[in-house]
Amino acid sequence: MSVPVVLDTNALLLPFTDGTDLDAEAEALLGAVRFVVPEPVVTELHTLAAPDGSGETARAAAGALRLLARFEQAPSDRPGDDAVLDVADRLGAAVLSNDRRLQREARKRGLVVLASRGRGRLHRLDSSVA
Repeated sequence: MSVPVVLDTNALLLPFTDGTDLDAEAEALLGAVRFVVPEPVVTELHTLAAPDGSGETARAAAGALRLLARFEQAPSDRPGDDAVLDVADRLGAAVLSNDRRLQREARKRGLVVLASRGRGRLHRLDSSVA
């Protein structure tokens, strides 16, 4: 049985900005995982990847959009970070994000939180709420 991990926008950019192997890193921390992306995050990636987007971010977002073919998408009627929390709550999922506010809120809800620690590595945040 795999652990669902809900990704926010910045997590989906990590393979292209940091060289993070999301599969290997998340599996090293949680065992078998399946990635879930809320539909509002997909919409945000399309906006970032638009031709008028800034260079490096637009390229990373375009790469992230290609990754979506491998990931499950989940509906949410909430925007941005609230969509990530909504989907994670419904699935009892872990959250992968570098957004400190989102990390804090997920931890308050008792969700497992993964974050980048740089150089292509992820770590699991402790359960105490910062």
